[in-house]
Amino acid sequence: EQEMDQLQDPDISVTEVTEKKIKQVVRHRKAKQSGQRTTFLDGLPQVEEVIPLKDTNCPHCHQLMKKVGQHVYSREARLKPAELYCVNLIQETYKCNECINSNGSDVLVSSKMPQSLLPHSYFSSTILAKVAELKFNLALPFHRQIKFWQVVSLRVDARLLATNIIKVSQTYLEPLYDYLQELIRKESVIHMDETPFKVIDEPNETGY
Repeated sequence: EQEMDQLQDPDISVTEVTEKKIKQVVRHRKAKQSGQRTTFLDGLPQVEEVIPLKDTNCPHCHQLMKKVGQHVYSREARLKPAELYCVNLIQETYKCNECINSNGSDVLVSSKMPQSLLPHSYFSSTILAKVAELKFNLALPFHRQIKFWQVVSLRVDARLLATNIIKVSQTYLEPLYDYLQELIRKESVIHMDETPFKVIDEPNETGY
């Protein structure tokens, strides 16, 4: 054994050969249900856009051709951009030609108008619902919503958006919150959950 060690060249190193095992992973794609695309498109409002033939003359004799039919070539889902418009609520007033009031004035009856969401504000429920969706569902702060509203020509700032959302919450949601609290307190046993909920989505922060 000593002689074999002496005969071995010190510059030659022994290399171990390791056999690599290649694992082949076969992924099976889930087959799409037939008719799912058609069912989805059929459920949307339908708009037909006919692409007219620019030259209706025969390419051979140049006589005017007659339309014999048309067919759906393709279908696509399109998104309608947000549109800002003004709704003028008109109140009707009727007068009775047969009656007069005790003071001699005409009997006038006007239509009952729906209550404004916020008095003296032109913000409708549709606008505030969108603001709340962007803020609480998509986590888009008020100051970052300004560009979105500028696209539809609505001039707002972050403070105005926040003020209106707070007013709506206090007027319409706070009574509901108080009522739910009242119902809970009537129960003999109240279940409490102390699981912390992260309100600030920061990787290095613990905002509970």
